[in-house]
Amino acid sequence: MAPKSTRNQPRNSEQDVQTSSSGTQVIESIENMSANQPTDAQQLAEAREQLRLLQEQLDQARSASQRSTPLPSGPNNSTTVKLKDPDPLTDGVSPTFENWKIQIEDKFIVNGFMFDSTQAKMAYIFNRTADIAQKHLAPRYRKGVDPFTTEDEMISYLAEIFENPFEAQDARIEFRKLSMKESESFSDFYTQFLHLSSMGKIPTDDLQPDLYDKLTPALQQSVLPFLDTLLTNKALANKCMLVDKNLRRLRQRQSQLRTARPTPKAPTTFPAQRTSVTSPSGQRNTRATSPKPSTKIYGPSREPTPARPDPEDACYRCKQPGHFAKDCPEPPKPRAEVQELAEPPSGTNSESENEEA
Repeated sequence: MAPKSTRNQPRNSEQDVQTSSSGTQVIESIENMSANQPTDAQQLAEAREQLRLLQEQLDQARSASQRSTPLPSGPNNSTTVKLKDPDPLTDGVSPTFENWKIQIEDKFIVNGFMFDSTQAKMAYIFNRTADIAQKHLAPRYRKGVDPFTTEDEMISYLAEIFENPFEAQDARIEFRKLSMKESESFSDFYTQFLHLSSMGKIPTDDLQPDLYDKLTPALQQSVLPFLDTLLTNKALANKCMLVDKNLRRLRQRQSQLRTARPTPKAPTTFPAQRTSVTSPSGQRNTRATSPKPSTKIYGPSREPTPARPDPEDACYRCKQPGHFAKDCPEPPKPRAEVQELAEPPSGTNSESENEEA
């Protein structure tokens, strides 16, 4: 039995060596597999990258289908809304550059499917200008030493020309001079108030006291009892809007009542009557007499003040007004010295008697 055991010992040692070597290989392969296997973070990143690529492909397919097929007519689909083209920019007055710029930017955002390239946007901007504005863009549009490369460069270049660098300062000056007129409605005044405060960048905390100071005295008196509760500009504006409407309705009602009320008739005036005065010589002198004063309907009556005679119109003989000395009814006063008439000569009397015979 001993020899057999001695014979098998080398085989067992060889088997042990083979087993140990195979075990080492398995361990190495497991380590290699674990080293090559990605972690959870890496797998998540790869998945996100794949999703991004798929989303890009989907967007490209959608834009291609929109360009090749007509737009659907559904009212709730935002892609069907085609904004109106803005009026061409000319001198920056009508339309203003700020309004024109806002419309251009909205066009690029809402109807972006119509502009598939930067060159398309640049061409649209150039065609939405005219006169002075287009003359400024022409030297650098597709030519020149420094041509435009993007639509933003074109808009920025026009902003340097048409925007007022002192716009905020001018708005603050106009805001200080602003005040509500008596004939102006509060809604019209408040619109101008908000516009100038926004352009002048007036602090929000100053709007409530500034609004109250610029109101009419009648409107200030009406909202004064509620001023301690109107702590914000919006609250004060809403109260002023309500009070102004009620005051205007009240004035309109009062005007209608005054128009419907009958006006009292004016007292009738009669023409002056003329009285005739007969002079001793037989001539009639017409004298103007004033009519009797009409009595008042209301209020205490008062005798009229007699007119003072004008010394230039008074008679030189009797010192009474209304006639002259030649038409005076009083006889003339005798003179102090009166010469008696002499008797006619005798010859004259005899001749007259003979003639009578």
